[in-house]
Amino acid sequence: CLLYKYTDRTSLILGIPTVSKQKAGQSAVNNIVLLKNTLSNESTFKTVFGQLKEAVNDSLKNQNLPFRKMVRHLSVQYNDKHMPLIHTVVSLNEIHSLQFKEDTATDTLFHFDLE
Repeated sequence: CLLYKYTDRTSLILGIPTVSKQKAGQSAVNNIVLLKNTLSNESTFKTVFGQLKEAVNDSLKNQNLPFRKMVRHLSVQYNDKHMPLIHTVVSLNEIHSLQFKEDTATDTLFHFDLE
């Protein structure tokens, strides 16, 4: 699996920014949803995709959970600056701002442009 090759980790925290509408008169808020996944050298794209699909569906149900609670629930480690360490973040330029980078530390960031 490509993520395993890039990270050399068997347990991976994947961050995906989400945009959710708030109450009338408020602007959209950019949150990050954390997915915890297990990888191995034998993992195939199909198995990892299936695991991530299920994890994304479950996490989106809880996307309004405060970020700190999500970090505690997943036992996310912190770096030396006391920022949650997210192994890999995937975002799209047209949808997500990079504001989450101020509150988290990432090992790998995939930021795609749809143009």
